[in-house]
Amino acid sequence: MDTRAIDTLQQQLEDLRDKLARDGWDRRRGQRLLHSLKRAHALLDHGAVKDTCTALLSLLAKAVAEEEVAAVRLHALLDLTGRLAAALGEGDGAAPSRNPPVAVEVVAVGDFEQDLEPLRTMLAGMGVVLVECPQAENLCTPLGANHLVLADMEWLQSLTEERRHALAAEAVQAASWIVLSAPDANFSRQVELLRLGVGHIVERPLAPQGLATLIEELRREQRGDHYRVMLVDDAQEALDMLAAVLTEAGMDVLPLDDPLLAWDLIDEYRPDVLVLAVEMAACRGPELVALLRQKETCAQLPAIYLAASTDRERRLVPHHALAEDFLPKSGDPAALVAAVLALARRYRRLQRVAVARDPQTDHASGSAGSVPGHVGTVRDIADDGRVAPGQDYAKQVLAQIIDGTPIPTFVIDAEHRVTQWNRACELVTGVAAADVVGTKDPWKAFYATPRPVLADLIVNDDRAAMAAMEHYYTGSIRQSSIVRGASEAEGYFPNMGRWLSFLAAPLRDDTGRIVGAIETLQDITERKQAEASLRVAAIAFESQEGMMITDANGIIVRVNQAFTRLTGYSAEEAVGRTPALFKSGRHDDTYYRRMWDTLKEYGHWQGEIWNRRKNGKVYAEMLTISSVIGPDGQVSNYIGTFSDISRNSEAQAEIHRLAFYDPLTQLPNRRLLLDRLQQAITACSRNEREGALLFIDLDNFKVLNDTLGHDKGDLLLQQVAQRLSASVREGDTVARLGGDEFVVMLEGLDPSPEEAAPQAKAVGEKILAALNQPYQLAEHPHHSTPSIGVTLFGETRDTVDDLLKRADFAMYQSKAAGRNTLRFFDPDMQAVVTARASLEAELRQGLQQEQFLLHYQAQVDGSGQLTGVEALVRWQHPERGMVPPGEFIPLAEDTGLILPLGQWVLEAACAQLVNWARQPAMKHLSVAVNVSARQFHHFDFVQQVLATLERSGANPSRLKLELTESLLLADVEDVIAKMSVLKAQGVCFSLDDFGTGYSSLTYLKRLPLDQLKIDQSFVRDVLTDPNDAAIAKAIITLGQSLGLAVIAEGVETEGQRGFLSSHGCDAYQGFLFGRPCPAQALAAVGHGRSAPAS
Repeated sequence: MDTRAIDTLQQQLEDLRDKLARDGWDRRRGQRLLHSLKRAHALLDHGAVKDTCTALLSLLAKAVAEEEVAAVRLHALLDLTGRLAAALGEGDGAAPSRNPPVAVEVVAVGDFEQDLEPLRTMLAGMGVVLVECPQAENLCTPLGANHLVLADMEWLQSLTEERRHALAAEAVQAASWIVLSAPDANFSRQVELLRLGVGHIVERPLAPQGLATLIEELRREQRGDHYRVMLVDDAQEALDMLAAVLTEAGMDVLPLDDPLLAWDLIDEYRPDVLVLAVEMAACRGPELVALLRQKETCAQLPAIYLAASTDRERRLVPHHALAEDFLPKSGDPAALVAAVLALARRYRRLQRVAVARDPQTDHASGSAGSVPGHVGTVRDIADDGRVAPGQDYAKQVLAQIIDGTPIPTFVIDAEHRVTQWNRACELVTGVAAADVVGTKDPWKAFYATPRPVLADLIVNDDRAAMAAMEHYYTGSIRQSSIVRGASEAEGYFPNMGRWLSFLAAPLRDDTGRIVGAIETLQDITERKQAEASLRVAAIAFESQEGMMITDANGIIVRVNQAFTRLTGYSAEEAVGRTPALFKSGRHDDTYYRRMWDTLKEYGHWQGEIWNRRKNGKVYAEMLTISSVIGPDGQVSNYIGTFSDISRNSEAQAEIHRLAFYDPLTQLPNRRLLLDRLQQAITACSRNEREGALLFIDLDNFKVLNDTLGHDKGDLLLQQVAQRLSASVREGDTVARLGGDEFVVMLEGLDPSPEEAAPQAKAVGEKILAALNQPYQLAEHPHHSTPSIGVTLFGETRDTVDDLLKRADFAMYQSKAAGRNTLRFFDPDMQAVVTARASLEAELRQGLQQEQFLLHYQAQVDGSGQLTGVEALVRWQHPERGMVPPGEFIPLAEDTGLILPLGQWVLEAACAQLVNWARQPAMKHLSVAVNVSARQFHHFDFVQQVLATLERSGANPSRLKLELTESLLLADVEDVIAKMSVLKAQGVCFSLDDFGTGYSSLTYLKRLPLDQLKIDQSFVRDVLTDPNDAAIAKAIITLGQSLGLAVIAEGVETEGQRGFLSSHGCDAYQGFLFGRPCPAQALAAVGHGRSAPAS
């Protein structure tokens, strides 16, 4: 082995050993090391080193294949990696040493409003020193390539121009200069900083993760890290060959023989290039690329496809999964190396022109630290150490960014002249930049006659422009939810034969005046075509009648199974022909001409017609023809539905019954079940719902037949069929496959398999209970039990045969478990059901053992005085610790345990009221208790509340019941009656989460409410979201109009409280005034009647 190969292998061994010792097993590092070891093993001579390599190779292969690695195996891996690394070092003294880690220092220059201590702590954990130079008269340390200079824009602007230039001259010696700016910093200031040599502009507050990323990039630059290549191919021989070629070229390669591992490892590995085969067993290359590019971090990741036939396979790749290059698998290795190097170099350069922002800050929220628009690195510090002077350079950089983006983009100025028209825009529109830049005619790329593009209307920014938007983009214009201040629209363009989506945003100068607009395009033709196909499919195949779809010229393009059954023609025989194929000769040309005239005028035709089957027999049918209108307003298809009306209906029904139903039980037979199951698979996939298949086998049925005879066995089968039908919903299917085997098919379950599994289990348990009841077979009493196997379905790759096999296998697992039980096929689903059942059992036990407790959150008035509390239940589990309410409240609702739990909360709250009534400082407090809809609708809810108040001696006027709007969805009159009875006894009512449901104002004014509670979802963004602010003000106004008190929950900042107070809301609850706490902690501040500090 050469020295570079030995060094690479040693480095990987040490990396894995360090990771094992510090953090435990790292599957990605293990995967990379495994491929390196395979190559090294073939090159090593026989001896102790090769024996050690052989042992480590075997152990590592087992570890990579496992999800978790046992502690014993971890110790063995630690030992073997250390021994092999040492052996390699002894065996070849020429192996070069690894580069020492770069000693990075961050130099903070000037005054910072932000506290730098947390930053210092974070940097220390990375081995980075933070040096502060508060005055910046002289930098505290000589700068070099291992330094990052950190400064604040406002502080820089406060310096003299001479001092700024002097500081820039010193800072340019550093690796990079980072400036913190306000979110609304204007463009001219940023341009000046570019001229000074700034490498990154980052919005305040400083995001530690963003700075950590820059430090890691600097370390990689100094260390000379190689380009990272993720190589994916399930052909092991090709994978090893390509990995060797790229590694020999000096690249860091992560080879994967399983394409599904790419999703798990790509964020951690962060490749510069993705090289993958087009055809793989588990997943096609384009499908993997399309999936990975849904990740924000991989949206621009370049990809190279390796294909057998590049031209043919290039045409089969969808637009959104296009790669930067197609290369033959057996091509020149030098071509692959050159392509990878070019793409990796370009990708790394683009990463330096990325938006600098905190990855954990919500972009749409507008909160502190978010990035409202654009601007990141605007200087390539790798390729050009010089910075061109003036605004021209900034414009040049912006032009390069726009021209380099794959998104079609153009820019106009305030005079509506096109200033930029990038290459992607040329490709989509077919209009060259030279033909449109400098003109005021961007419309020529899209329309046949002059009309404003969306950017023109953005530039105008007046009422006339808004009216023009509504005129030209009727029904499609909308405010962008992604880019602040931008508008979106879409439309069909006959001259291009494409659907395009537009997004236009204004460009403003320092004063906020609009000086131009930028507009981007997106080709959405494929999406629109898919929507059109779905519309056609939905119309055509919802009916069980014969179906035939033609194009606008009357050529048959699709038929259904009923069509084949009625006409005798298969789809292959009919598609491509015209309906003239079925002419009987009994109608003249006038009949057909009137039919088409009616169809063209009204869009549909219906009537009786004589047609001829394939066997030559003429029959009468009821035919309906409907037109399908395309996006261009023209007819794109005709759909014909028909039924045979020549047969006697009773005879037809009998034939159908014999064909599709079991004569003994009258249940659907195997043929009908398979048909319905296929339809259910399609429907579940289309509607994104889960379904379930229950395979039921009667235990010891053969013994019954052998002892009492087959007639008694038939009686049992009939009674089982009746009980099964009574155990499921009307829309579900119960079928008999034959013998003592039955199948139940459930549709429309929850979209989530984790929720659908308990639903299917509940039906299965109901069936178990029903079939365990005694049977009376003539004069013989009999007891029978079933074994049930369950499998879920909902994905399009499921086939009918696969589902039946899985359910059958699960049924045999049930028999193996002792019969008379139920088993899921999927081990993960079985685990979900088991976990839910375990949590339900623990919840019941928790109620019995009083594991619950109440925390109280303060409610204050406008002066901050404590006026009341909200009681919040907590579960102190003896093993799990404090279980979040979100884990057990929904389960309690589903299982009915919310009734005893809610009663316990009510009793505990009343007891606390009595306790506080004895304390002068606390006796004024009210306690709000949440009441679920299920608890409130219970028949004796009112009696339970009154009895609890009487037993506890609590003052009813201090008890406030918080109800949700969901209560009003059922039996409003009963709700009003119950509330009125309790109200008469002094109990108060608050409508919780107001504004999130569907309250009717008609009913609202009739409810004996005392208070409305503004939901925290509106309070959270009340300062940044005009919609939330408008809703909050409307609720306050509504409460005042109805004479109701209004309280806002989720108040966390003084700004939120100030806004609410200014609009008339003077009661608050939230972290600003205190987190939920035990009663003892709340009582500690009761004497001052002020809320506990958060």
